[in-house]
Amino acid sequence: MRKEVFEVDGQGFIIENYPYSEKEIQNAIDNGKSIITKGWQDLRLFKPKWDFETEQWIEGLTSEEIAEREALIAEQQSVLPDQDLNAIALMELASTVYEGGVSECWPCYLLLISSKAYGLMRKYQPNYNLMSKLS
Repeated sequence: MRKEVFEVDGQGFIIENYPYSEKEIQNAIDNGKSIITKGWQDLRLFKPKWDFETEQWIEGLTSEEIAEREALIAEQQSVLPDQDLNAIALMELASTVYEGGVSECWPCYLLLISSKAYGLMRKYQPNYNLMSKLS
C-alpha cells in the first residue's frame, strides 16, 4: 500500500512529495534522503517546514509573510470573479431594458437561463424572482 511521504531538505522545507510503498520509503532513507511520513493535514500552514528537533510540521513563513498572505486571501474573497459580475450585469441589463419582462426578449431569456446567470442572481441577490420577469 502506498502513502504520501515528503522529501525535505536540510532546513526542513519540502523538496517533493511522493506516493511510496514501505519498501520505497526505506530505499529512499537508505539512499540518504530525508523522508517524512507524517502529514500536516490538521494544521493550516502556508509553507510547511519539518522541525527535526520536535519532529512535527511548523510554519516556515515569518509573521509578516503570514499577515501578507492572509490579507491577500481576504482581499480575493471580497471580490467577485469576472464571470459572476458579467452574469449579474446581463440579468440587470435584461431587467432594465425589457421592463415588461425578460420574456419580451426570448434570445436574452434563453441566454440567461442557459448560463449561470440566474443561479448567480439568486446567490448574490436572494430576493430576485425570475418568474416576475416573465409576465
